[in-house]
Amino acid sequence: MFALAGAIAAAGPIVIHLLNRRRFRVISWAAMDFLKEAVKRNRRILKLRDILLLILRTAAVLFFGLALARPYFATSGQSQIGSGQPLHAILLVDNSMSMAYRQAGQTLLDDAKAKGRELIEALPDGSRVSVLPLCGGGAFGRDAYRTKKDAKDALDKTEVTDRSATAARAIDLAKEAMQQAPDVPDAAKRIILLSDQQVENWKGEPLGPHLKGLPELQVVDLSARDAENTSVSEFRLLDGLADVSAPAHFVAKVTHQGRSPRLHVQATLSIDGAAVQSKVIDSLNPNQTAELTFEHQFADPPEPGQIRWASAKVSIPSDRLDIDDARYLVVPVVAALPVIFVDQYGETEDPKLNRLGETRHLRSLLAPQNVRGETQLHLVRVVHRKLEQLDANELREARLVVIAGIAKPETEAVKLLRDYVRQGGQLVIAAGAEFDPAAWTDQAWLDGAGILPLPLQPQPFGHVPEEATSDFKVFSLKVAPADVPNNAYLQLPDTEPQDIADSLREPTFFKAVTPIDDNATIDKLVAAETKRIEHERELLAEVNSQIQGLSEKELRGRLDANDRTALERAQRRRDAIVPSWLLFDSGRDREGAEMSPHDLAARGKPKVLLRYDNQIPFLVERQIDRGRVLFFTSGFLSAWNDLPSKNAVWLIDRVLRSRIEYTLPQRNVDTASKPIVAPISAAERNEPFYLVRPDGKQQLLEVERTGREEFGVAVSDFSKRGLYRVAIRKPEGAAATIGKPNESPAKQPADEKPREELIAANGSADESKLASIDETGLAAKMKADGQSEAPHYRWVPRGEPISLSGAEIWGQDTWWWLILFALCCLFAELAILIWPAFTFDRDKA
Repeated sequence: MFALAGAIAAAGPIVIHLLNRRRFRVISWAAMDFLKEAVKRNRRILKLRDILLLILRTAAVLFFGLALARPYFATSGQSQIGSGQPLHAILLVDNSMSMAYRQAGQTLLDDAKAKGRELIEALPDGSRVSVLPLCGGGAFGRDAYRTKKDAKDALDKTEVTDRSATAARAIDLAKEAMQQAPDVPDAAKRIILLSDQQVENWKGEPLGPHLKGLPELQVVDLSARDAENTSVSEFRLLDGLADVSAPAHFVAKVTHQGRSPRLHVQATLSIDGAAVQSKVIDSLNPNQTAELTFEHQFADPPEPGQIRWASAKVSIPSDRLDIDDARYLVVPVVAALPVIFVDQYGETEDPKLNRLGETRHLRSLLAPQNVRGETQLHLVRVVHRKLEQLDANELREARLVVIAGIAKPETEAVKLLRDYVRQGGQLVIAAGAEFDPAAWTDQAWLDGAGILPLPLQPQPFGHVPEEATSDFKVFSLKVAPADVPNNAYLQLPDTEPQDIADSLREPTFFKAVTPIDDNATIDKLVAAETKRIEHERELLAEVNSQIQGLSEKELRGRLDANDRTALERAQRRRDAIVPSWLLFDSGRDREGAEMSPHDLAARGKPKVLLRYDNQIPFLVERQIDRGRVLFFTSGFLSAWNDLPSKNAVWLIDRVLRSRIEYTLPQRNVDTASKPIVAPISAAERNEPFYLVRPDGKQQLLEVERTGREEFGVAVSDFSKRGLYRVAIRKPEGAAATIGKPNESPAKQPADEKPREELIAANGSADESKLASIDETGLAAKMKADGQSEAPHYRWVPRGEPISLSGAEIWGQDTWWWLILFALCCLFAELAILIWPAFTFDRDKA
């Protein structure tokens, strides 16, 4: 386009020159004869100058137009590769979830396989073929197959996975495959991408620059025509856990995409394989999402303090893409999980004497009493203590510790709670009552080495009504509807963001403490934590080296009494550096050991989650190693506010429940997740553990040591959506004890019911968006602004054959030379124009 425009513009000087020649009539005039004689000697020079100027001006415009077009030159690969010479074909096969879309009786992946087989058959004898599924899901290597049969077999084994593919991943795989055949010249390599070309696949930075050094990439269009798809885009348990004392609330979202609406969509909730509730969506318009709420009462409680895992599924009638018509959850059903509440009275609380602890309302949220004042079997078992009564024996099994209304902390309690949080415990601290911010900063901040997320101003802000003075002020929470989707604590089902924001603005606050959250404080915290982590890792490396040496000596039977004493001393020292007395392990945040000290310290920066309308923080969160501390700057019982009497108290309930849920093992994962470890007891470590995948395939698992006395089995490759089961299986009763795929263990006979761990895997909702790009869209995605080289690719429309000829691209930098030539033409023109004036001045001189 630019080259054509430049050619048209280049004709401008010629047209002007011709028009100027026809601008005047020739009239004979005797006086002009003398003038003609005077200029006759210069006529040839003038004509030559005009011709040169015309050529230079035309060339300058033409060069500039060509430069804008950024041309390059392609020559057929046959110039270097003879006809019939073996090639190396690299087939990049998109096997993401969207490739399961059906049209004309087969899936898009079937179309890709047919296209790939055609290419393999057309390859010259002796060619090599790399078959690379973009989303994995099988035992595919990078090595090229040397026979057509092997390549076609690999292509046929490629299966759809519930994962997302990206063009960037395709290019990386192509580069790896090229390196596996270094003996094949690049001119004999052909790279073919077989994909539905989803818009989601091409998101991110332009990919043209990444094609540099690669042979031509052929992008084969296999997109769905007039695609229509309805999917379950989200499914979650509102509080992350369920108990037998109240119904569990499930939230599901159903999304429809296409040109026409879909009517009467029935969504069904199933628990442990049995349908329990259905709801009908009357109409779903294109690009519309409907949110549904289900309730279910779990009636079979686990043993107190234990967890029973149940399976949940929400599904809609199948359409052309049936994988995303269901989503799965593993639901933890819990009972009487121990939670420690610490306030100013502890067990000495006496309502008759009006001695009410600051945690009283919080206890009633998680373990409400019946009309007789008796506590039933609820989500938590309340342990009510004073701060000085805390000890490691009770903290070992506590899922959550809540401290409120304590005037000042004790040094030993701060150290104990710090160790508790570092192992994965959850700690909530609240002001209220006689809370002294100066004492808490002095004893619980410790430059970030304590349990406070941030230091506090010495004096509280505001006054309780009894202390009202002339400057008495009230304040409220600052929550806007736009804040709701970005804060997990603020989300409620079937409730508009505006209603949630209005609810949270209802409580009136009279008094609060003020955290210091300026950048200087946070930077100082990160620097101090970085030094602490570095020092701790040095000590730990030294101790582990000593323990390893003594342990090897013990294995050889050469450990004497002194060595045994040294080993016990080293183990106690390691326990002091990295405490490990907590009885539960959620398996979360294990990546901290792989992070650098600075990154790990930066990850633990305090975050202000909510503020008052006077900008003072209300809720602050900080991660300390594997656990978290949440700090509320006001109280929950005393006259610091009227929050407990307002509907907004649901926020506190959500926070407490979410912290308990965080201590449970991770059982709901993404299909692209890293391996997770299912813990097993030491007595089971010699048993045969099997993984049963959603499609019924079984895999023997290896038991690994995860700690000093802890064991587990690693589960990986969640390529399929559905339920994964980890179970002990007796060889002679394998089929009977494992059960059918996605069937609840409760459905099996009681005498054959195995011990099982359930894991639910779901893919990305974005993969259900079937919109695809065309050739124009691909060009825009490929080329970066200011890119000096033309992207080296070819678009292959549906139905057109894949080329084997290849192409050699060169001259991508030609546009720089064209710009230079254009400038040279302009400078030459300028020199010709000013030359007469220069010579005239010289003659005059």
